[in-house]
Amino acid sequence: MQIKGSRYKRQIALLFGAVAMLSYISLKNFPKEETTTSVVADVNHTSVQTYLLDDSDTLVPISFRVDATTTTKDRIFLLMDYMNGTVRVDNFSPLFQQDCELLEVTIEGGVATLSFNDAFSNYDEKKELRVLEALAWGVSQFQEVENVRIQYQNQVLTKMPVGGTPIPEVLNQKIGINHFETSTTSLYNSSTITVFYTKNIGNYDFFVPKSKRIPEQNPTIENVAKYIMEDISASSQLSQPLYNDNIDIKDVPKMENGTLIVHVNANILDADRSAKQQTYDALILSLSAIMGVDHIKVYVDDVVVSLHGSNEEAISVSSMTYNEIPF
Repeated sequence: MQIKGSRYKRQIALLFGAVAMLSYISLKNFPKEETTTSVVADVNHTSVQTYLLDDSDTLVPISFRVDATTTTKDRIFLLMDYMNGTVRVDNFSPLFQQDCELLEVTIEGGVATLSFNDAFSNYDEKKELRVLEALAWGVSQFQEVENVRIQYQNQVLTKMPVGGTPIPEVLNQKIGINHFETSTTSLYNSSTITVFYTKNIGNYDFFVPKSKRIPEQNPTIENVAKYIMEDISASSQLSQPLYNDNIDIKDVPKMENGTLIVHVNANILDADRSAKQQTYDALILSLSAIMGVDHIKVYVDDVVVSLHGSNEEAISVSSMTYNEIPF
């Protein structure tokens, strides 16, 4: 990891703290053998997720650690330090030029307004949709933020300044990410599902979300879960653990007080009856992307399964973190 310097005087102590924790990280020193990242619990909420581009311009979530007392506003400034290249991660590229500065963040009534300087528009037009997706997903990860607004040249944007991609009035993770489609108005007039794949980058397998439109305008949570399982397929650049292990939903998914209950076939299990790590992680990450899901329980033959054998604990969506920069 290289540090090129920081423009945010009010954030410099926090940035240096984050850098100190990450100073010994170097993605170009990955081991030669492939290593699989995993989903882990972040009960203390010390992880922040930023979004960077790989060599095929796919957005990849990257998690880094911060002090638990860091405010949401300061976390947003820090994730932008990665997205504009102030903090660099080997094998990944920022979305903005380094002269693009986030000037101010206000959070009111669940809406985070991001005010940028004039260099906000200095991005590649071909990556405009990725820029919008990264901001929506990055900023709306925090509990205090339901929706995002982008302010540029003292105006709240309704369309992106370079290619004119329309910005939904309600901007959050419902916009999807890494869409198959191009940036058209119709992209935001229908519902989306998001499925997690894996991709090997620098000898590490990272989880990569990819969204697709579905025909229903207002699908139920149960139907979205079914669409997710129906959408899994192989890809030339992305691997799909759910497809590779032929995972099927056995019964109609159910919601009980914010907990999504899904029954799948036994292909998700290893010989010791614990879940296959990468397959299980891909499943719960895909299900966790459904709006309104707080917890997830995965059953095989009416028994709850996890990575460590059977238990009765549901997976908390808010505590999950993945794609941590390797230590």
